[in-house]
Amino acid sequence: MDDSVGRPLVIGDINSFNKLFESHYEWACAIAVTFVHDLHAAEDIVTESFVAIWENRANIHTSVRPYLLKVIRNKSLNHIRYLKAQEKLKNSIKIQMLDCQENFILDSEHPFNYVDRQETTRLIEDAIKKLPPQCRRIFVMNHFEEKTYKEISEALNVSENTIKTQLRIAFSKLRITLKDKFILIFFVF
Repeated sequence: MDDSVGRPLVIGDINSFNKLFESHYEWACAIAVTFVHDLHAAEDIVTESFVAIWENRANIHTSVRPYLLKVIRNKSLNHIRYLKAQEKLKNSIKIQMLDCQENFILDSEHPFNYVDRQETTRLIEDAIKKLPPQCRRIFVMNHFEEKTYKEISEALNVSENTIKTQLRIAFSKLRITLKDKFILIFFVF
């Protein structure tokens, strides 16, 4: 490690870490913005990158700056992949909603005319109850209590990535369980 903070950082000197943070934060944000084109996301990525450096400091065997660049690059890629997955999910839901509208026009019946609202509600509630406990809790906090990822993360003392993963699992399981009634979850509740 050739940075002046290298050796002290490896042994856990918080002052060296603070020096590294202060001297590289703006540079790191500028790099992250070029990757994700969003200042707030870039700032989050940089913060997460510095946390990763602190947590993995004992395994850093090179100059800190290239290592930081690599971490920012990887976290930026993960962020972009997450955004793409979210966009696909939104598009999937939008397509399902359009299919529902199309069926309404073709059948001249609204879906609720042939599906009793109470029965639909019961089916959805049963499907939610079948989710794994943590997955169910996170889904309910996000979907019904309208809490943000950050609020849920703080309340349950887990990372925001865990929240995102558990919500993907919940939607996947609900889509499988509810099949063609999955879209109704957005109308019934």
